[in-house]
Amino acid sequence: MATIIANQGKITLFDKDKIVTLSNFSLGNVETFIPDLKLEQQIEPGDSKEKSEKIVEDSIYCISTSSCGNFLAISTDKKQLIVFQNNKLVCRSMLSRKASKMVFTNTDSGYLVVADKNGDVYSLDISQHNSKPKLILGHLSMLLDICLTEDDRHVLTADRDEKIRVSHFPNSYNIETFCLGHTDFVTSISLMEDGLLVSGSGDGSVRVWKYLDGKEIKMRCVCKDVERPANKEENVEKQIESMNVDPKRSGPSDTPAVIKVKSFNKTSFIVQIEGLDGCVVYNYDPLDSNINVVQILKFDNRLLDFSIDGDIVIFLTHTKETESILSLLQYKIQDNKLTETGSLQISKEIVAFTSGNSNGDLESLHKRWFDNMKDYLERKQIRLEQSKTKALALKESSETPAKKLKTVAS
Repeated sequence: MATIIANQGKITLFDKDKIVTLSNFSLGNVETFIPDLKLEQQIEPGDSKEKSEKIVEDSIYCISTSSCGNFLAISTDKKQLIVFQNNKLVCRSMLSRKASKMVFTNTDSGYLVVADKNGDVYSLDISQHNSKPKLILGHLSMLLDICLTEDDRHVLTADRDEKIRVSHFPNSYNIETFCLGHTDFVTSISLMEDGLLVSGSGDGSVRVWKYLDGKEIKMRCVCKDVERPANKEENVEKQIESMNVDPKRSGPSDTPAVIKVKSFNKTSFIVQIEGLDGCVVYNYDPLDSNINVVQILKFDNRLLDFSIDGDIVIFLTHTKETESILSLLQYKIQDNKLTETGSLQISKEIVAFTSGNSNGDLESLHKRWFDNMKDYLERKQIRLEQSKTKALALKESSETPAKKLKTVAS
């Protein structure tokens, strides 16, 4: 998935092999950092000398930066976890599975918290060089998002099985509660004020929770606030065929999923919706516990990702005509509404658009439910008929010698 991080006036993007930072929303202040991602191939007994000396190329999968901007964490396609402090290597280790999201602690505790695609969460002490990730909690399904409370006392995790778990940190074996209510995978979570949490899901809804109580306050189907993507329903059959799925199973959901939700100004949040070239701004009113539409933004280009830095929102898009060209759109928050203040076009020489910078993996997250009772009964009937046929054949074969004896005797 595409990642853009806006923090303290700096914008951080990544390509397959480099990290690019823009300052003051200007192409005149571009810094490029190329980390060493090469991975030595593990030597197995009996391997030849040529194979033992082989160096495996790797690429960046996702990144995260600390709130102070001094630390940078990189997760790679080959499951490497690398942390830098001011571009100097702090530690390098291997994960059991590829990381899906990473977040630094907000206080001076100095930890990196990593959620992986196997459903596990690890903590890494970045204050100690060459420290190793420590397993602190686990889910039974893939983790899609993670966040820490402002005081770092709780870690919140969202998974593919519609669950949001609230656990203590760092002793995360102590589970505070669950936020249950979504009917599909939970893609994104973001903290608001007064112990509130907003979440987005593949069921096309956003929900506001009192997360320490596990209580849902309000739900809104955001898919009803925007036009349904025209090609969503038309491509269902093609998607089923391409995935070689049994046609008796239900196809992918035609409800646009919530890709990302991010809060600002305590009770407002921005929602990125699948198939929408833009986003929707909402406000939660605690007086009447209602979620209201504030603004609908539509862009000429496809929205890949966005990030909020104070009262500034940076959107990352790419042109439909030339997919290798990226664009940055800068908006200012005023009275919970967004006003465009500038735009930049980034050439592929700076950062190139790749297949990794997309949200096309959402289709694989939708579960497919099917009723196999009819197939089971049909197979059972076939087995019964085959058993009857075999029994009849066995009976006939056992009676044949006796009939021949009677014929000879007469």
